[in-house]
Amino acid sequence: MIPKNSVPDQSIIDNIEFNYFKIGKWIDKCVKHNGVAICASAGPSLKDEMPKLKKLLLTNGDKAKVFCVKHSLPTLLQHGITPYAVVILDPREVTGLSTHGIRRDSLLEKCPRDTIFLIASMTHPSVTTFLKEKGANVIGWHAYSDTAKAWGKWNNDLMVLGGTCSAMRVLSVARVLGFRRFECFGFDFSIKERPEGYGVELDKEGRPKY
Repeated sequence: MIPKNSVPDQSIIDNIEFNYFKIGKWIDKCVKHNGVAICASAGPSLKDEMPKLKKLLLTNGDKAKVFCVKHSLPTLLQHGITPYAVVILDPREVTGLSTHGIRRDSLLEKCPRDTIFLIASMTHPSVTTFLKEKGANVIGWHAYSDTAKAWGKWNNDLMVLGGTCSAMRVLSVARVLGFRRFECFGFDFSIKERPEGYGVELDKEGRPKY
């Protein structure tokens, strides 16, 4: 299966054009180190595994940094965990509904001062503006894709490979930042029980949802 962008190619190029000149600071490649990247996606298991996540933070001290996506940010904050970074890769408007059916701006309502919001250059301008207006600590990064490559104004900028969603790009971003040990939570690729609508419900592309 070939991944498809969630918006037209021109929209992504327009987003890059805005962010490239709006975001003043960008990540660069770091040397590898002995830090631990605790990566939190937003699968249902995240809440159940919170004790294990907290134990990792406690036992690894300053070496451990929590990276998350916008959907897992509220859960982490509810459990008293302020993430080191939130990785955002979303070319759609901040007021729209996410893939989980939640308004994106509600997920970003709380912006801890100690958290870095790592925004991909293809992210919709409304997301960037929303976070900047809230005083969030914003740093940009460039997500490689054929569409992004076609923009044509790159200046030897670092491109981050890997993944078709923000959760998978978390791993790539953390690796660029020098992490080589990864502990993953909430990356749920299966569910225990057959869901309601199995075999009948379709996704937005008209394919079986489950």
